[in-house]
Parts: sequence; structure tokens; C-alpha cells
Amino acid sequence: MLRVTAFCEVMGAYTSQVFAGMYELRAKGEIELRFRRTGFPKQKLPENPHAYVLLILDSEHLSSPLNVCIDLVDGGGISSIEHLSWSDIYFKRSYREKDYAHLDHKKVVPFGLHYACTSLNEQIRDRTISTLLSNINISQLRTRPIRALKRTFSHPVKFALMKRRKPPQSAAFPMTEDVFDIPPCTDTKARIYYRTRVYSPSMAPKLHSSGAIQIVNDMRANTIRALKAHFGDRFFGGLRPTDFSLKHYRDCTMRDEIGFHGHLQAMQSSLVCVTTSGLFDSIDWKVPEYMAASRCIVSEQFKYGLPEDLVEGVHYRSFASPAECVAHCQFILDNPDTAKKMREAAYHYFQGNVKAENIMRSSLRRAVNFPEQH
Repeated sequence: MLRVTAFCEVMGAYTSQVFAGMYELRAKGEIELRFRRTGFPKQKLPENPHAYVLLILDSEHLSSPLNVCIDLVDGGGISSIEHLSWSDIYFKRSYREKDYAHLDHKKVVPFGLHYACTSLNEQIRDRTISTLLSNINISQLRTRPIRALKRTFSHPVKFALMKRRKPPQSAAFPMTEDVFDIPPCTDTKARIYYRTRVYSPSMAPKLHSSGAIQIVNDMRANTIRALKAHFGDRFFGGLRPTDFSLKHYRDCTMRDEIGFHGHLQAMQSSLVCVTTSGLFDSIDWKVPEYMAASRCIVSEQFKYGLPEDLVEGVHYRSFASPAECVAHCQFILDNPDTAKKMREAAYHYFQGNVKAENIMRSSLRRAVNFPEQH
């Protein structure tokens, strides 16, 4: 059996899919899992402590243990050379091969689609130990001790509520995967859904000064305007209401904040779901959520590589302008057979390639076989 020793730099939504998958594999008797806080590269990234999972793999079939890094940072670059040097294989969420030409890039491989979820096979003991160990290791324990202490005690409590099917009313604590699962045979409304946010200068000052945030914000706002103008009552969504969105994009800002549960309800009752690129061109977490719910996906073109490619026109339809987004949405509404096939393709892709258990089973197998392939 494969023995997995894990160190999570912060236990939170970013790393939840990875751990959910490992808890599922442990429950099926496929891996042994333990936590440890030594033997890993030190954290030197105070801006991104949430986005790495480090693993050591060992079994009787391996001549020596393997070091694995799962990098879930937005953007294609490698932020930590220490993590790359430590790793025998380096999984990158936002994988773009050209970004690694100057590095030891052969061990950098795509991780796949990423989103936040929780496993009911996680134990309260797991949540307590992992959260405690992550807080011991990160710099935030020194700089933000109150926040670290609160997280250490609140996460196990929130997870205990989750186990009793009384989830906290917060998107910061991920839902279990069954909450997202809607088979493609389920009836749905002929409606378009797109809810997103815009970024203020204070949220990412470096990107704002370069103009990158303005491009993201304007594409989101203009896409909403186009969908509202064309579809009227058949469109539901808009920008999440904030002081910034109400000041700069009032015409396409939602009146009320519907929250994560409102988002799930609206998404799962709409035939077509739209999304745009995130910061650094990242693929939005909403894409896996849409797939799990077997929605028809209309998205800006995906900029990053995946272990199993998404096929344009099969799993999704891409657009480069708000007008093109509207055209794709209208085509899907007008062609029920196309919509049926897109729903089935998206759902099956999720089940095989994104569901936490399967993405982690695939990743661990790739890691174990990686030395033999090179």
C-alpha cells in the first residue's frame, strides 16, 4: 500500500480538494495517510501560504521515497524554487509549459481542474491535527496569532457541523462533493447564469497598476451587460454587490448578495452557465462546479494545460467577446440536442478527471510512475 505523509502549508479552501481526495482513497484502503511538520521546505511565501500541499510517498515498490509538491497558486509561474528543487515531481494547477523553459521543467506537470470541496470521510481528528500543524508552520502564527488561533479551533468545530449535515453558512468552508452533483438527466430551466465579482485596487495593487485588473473587471461587466440586454428575464446574475462594484459598475451589480448557497441554487437550476478568466488567466473554480452539476459551459478560452484536454464544442464553448458569449448561449438554448450532449460530456469529464478521489488517485499514480517514464 502507498504511504502518504502530508504537510499542508495552510488548511483551507485552496487545499481542500487535495485532502478530500486523499481521505476518500484512505477510506477505500488504497493509501495510508499521516501528517508531519518536518522534512519539508520552509515556507518563504507569505503572500501565498494557502496554495501548496507537500507530500512524501513511500511503499515497498519504491526504491526511495518520492517528494511531491502540488502547487495551486493562480498563474503559471513557479513562485518557489525551493519547492521545485525539493520535489521529484511538481504538479501545477495553472500549467503553462513555456513558463518553465528556464527551470528543471521536465518534472513540472499539470494537476488539473481545481475547486473547493470536503470529504465526509475526513475525521474530526484529521481536521484538528492538520489545522494545528499548518498554523505551527506558517509565518502568520507570528504575524497574525489571533487569526491563526481562531482557525485552529474553529475549523474542527465547523467540520463537526459538516459531518452532522449542518454546514456553516460560509463559502470559506467548502461543501461536500455530493452537494454539487446533479446528473445530466435532471430537468433544468432554459436560463443563463453568471455571477462574479470585480476587484478593487486594494485587492491586488500590483495588478491594478499594470492595468490587468481593469481588463478582467471590464470583460466581466460587459459580458453581464450583453447577457442582460439580450436575454432579459432569461438571464440571472450580475456582479456581487460591494462598495467598489456599486460605485463603478452599478448597472450590472446584483441588488442583493445571494451568498454561496444562493449561487448553488441558481447555478443548478440554469441550463447555461457562463464564466470568464480569473486573475493571471486562472480557470475559475466555478468551472468544476458547473461540470459537477452537468451545466452547459460558456467560458473565455482556457489558457492552461490539463492532464486530459477539454474539447472545444464538446465540453464547453469559448468566447473572446461579450457578443460571442451571447451567440453561444443562444445557440445552446435553440439546440436541445447540443445542450444534452454538452451536459453529458461535462458531467463525465468531472467524474473521471476532477472529482477529488479521482484527481488524487490519478496524481498519485502519475507520481509513483514518473521516474520510470523519464
